[in-house]
Amino acid sequence: MKIKYGNLRTLISEVAGQSTLDRAVALATELHKDQRDKGGASYIGHPLRVMKSVLAKGYDEDVAIAAVLHDTVEDTPLTIDDVQREFGPRVAATVALLSKQPSDTYDTFIDRIIASGNRDAMQVKLADLEDNSDVKRLGHEPTASDQQRLTKYQRASQRITAALEDK
Repeated sequence: MKIKYGNLRTLISEVAGQSTLDRAVALATELHKDQRDKGGASYIGHPLRVMKSVLAKGYDEDVAIAAVLHDTVEDTPLTIDDVQREFGPRVAATVALLSKQPSDTYDTFIDRIIASGNRDAMQVKLADLEDNSDVKRLGHEPTASDQQRLTKYQRASQRITAALEDK
């Protein structure tokens, strides 16, 4: 499902005059407004924490924008074309890599990020994995299924870290 360009323009124009990062935060907040995470908290907290993590590590605004938008194409009507039109090709390329395709297994998704050599995407994915691995977000003791997911995230994090060290 594609977001109508007029609706996107309305969302963006409501924050006109703000920085590009502020516009991205406002857009992600609106797009994720009715979503909840596995612990029942408002979903927007996750992309905001990922964004704060990359900013704290010294990455630039484009990486922070990609971080806050990293789940929008996968989980909302926003498209890569919308991202490119509003935030440019670097952000769009990063968000595209961070958007798991329906035909991807998790391993092929991680393989695609690593094979791209896109350091921005790898750094955002590491921040994403770190936040997703925080069991306090669950609101309960991790189940066997949670433990399997955490193991999968740990393996992905190790693979991406190794790929970054090789570059």
